[in-house]
Amino acid sequence: MKEGVILRIKATSGKLFKIFVISIIIISNSLIYPIGFTKTEAATSDSNVWLTYKIDEFSRDTIGQLFDVLGSAEVPDGESFIRLTPAETLQSGAVITKNNFCPKDNYSFSTAFSFKMSNQSPDGPSDGLTFTLQSNPTNPLTNGGGIGIHGTAPSFSVKYDTFKNEVYNDPSENNIAITTNGVMQNNNSDWYTDLNQVTSGDTSYVLSDGTQYYTWIDYDGLSQNVQIRLGTSPDRSSSDLVLDVNNIDLGTIFDGDRYYASFTGTTGSPNYETHDIYNWYFVNRYEPIETLNPQNDYRQAPSSLEIVADTDAETGLYNATATLLDPLGNPVQGATLDSFTSSNGELMGPNGEAITDLESDVDGKISAMIRNVGHSQDITLSANFDCFTDSTTFTTTNQPPTAPDDTKTTGVNEPVSGQVDGQDLDGDNLTYQTGSEPSNGIVVVN
Repeated sequence: MKEGVILRIKATSGKLFKIFVISIIIISNSLIYPIGFTKTEAATSDSNVWLTYKIDEFSRDTIGQLFDVLGSAEVPDGESFIRLTPAETLQSGAVITKNNFCPKDNYSFSTAFSFKMSNQSPDGPSDGLTFTLQSNPTNPLTNGGGIGIHGTAPSFSVKYDTFKNEVYNDPSENNIAITTNGVMQNNNSDWYTDLNQVTSGDTSYVLSDGTQYYTWIDYDGLSQNVQIRLGTSPDRSSSDLVLDVNNIDLGTIFDGDRYYASFTGTTGSPNYETHDIYNWYFVNRYEPIETLNPQNDYRQAPSSLEIVADTDAETGLYNATATLLDPLGNPVQGATLDSFTSSNGELMGPNGEAITDLESDVDGKISAMIRNVGHSQDITLSANFDCFTDSTTFTTTNQPPTAPDDTKTTGVNEPVSGQVDGQDLDGDNLTYQTGSEPSNGIVVVN
């Protein structure tokens, strides 16, 4: 609390005079308040549905920013899809996310993408493509029936298979199957569906017929259930449930490791085909995606953040700024942090708002200020959004207190009083005492 200073001045001469400067010593007492805020789950604006990846089309210019591109995979010149393999024999291609993901709810996730397998050889198609989660950012690129994942462990894959490998006990040349740890054998009949036995109205699903198919994979880690849907429309509501499998425990498979996502595709000999991926949505929680139509309410979530701390030259307050960027390095507007904490002091918005109310601006920045911090102490700022965290540490200084210049005028033997309001930029309590005495009169500090 600040104490007011009343100045009573008694004149000793017969002249009017002005006191231009009254010297006051201001003593600061430090108060330290370690305050922070942490939420248990990510918060978003009501209108925002954040996806870990929301890619409506691919580009030659950006594919290398999103994925490690392996083998024959590429975005063909002038196209907006990933081609995992050309229409040639013994090809293998893969794309693996550069970012990895943290597990939530026993590795729950939801994903959706569309694909096309076409341009098959005169001998027929092969071999198919996979969507794979894997703990290692590499891929063996095994061609043929290995579909690029043979022996990859730990891993979880969904195979869209277009060649019947007897050695792997494939049910047909047209099947969808689940496999773990790169084991290609179909040993569990509950883990695959022969699409030759599936029809939906007038629709027959033939994976290699050149149709652009849409697929949804949803894993509820708490119930250990996987559901796979297939359709010819971008809307989930018009798709068919083609595989529903229980007792899949990704927690046991990955054992706490973070994981990457990948697409793989291969051809054999003499059979081959092209394997193309047109779009991809993914979220590392169980939240089924309703549509792949680009006109939707889904938004690309931040995939990186950076914290910077500095001192405001005018106010002397400490500022903290968190910048949120998407996988391509673009700023993300309208996001809130899961947590934003300071090891010392009180962290709040520029106008005193609660940290929970702060959203990133058009530049992806969330700005806060730190008040009531100690002197010459290390302060660590930490922020988190989903799997991505950052922190920075800086040392505070003792900002000098200030008081405005003031002038009082009085007549002979006429007392005059006033109040000095000192300010301390660090938020410390202030006490007041007389500095040098005036050349005329007496100063009394109450």
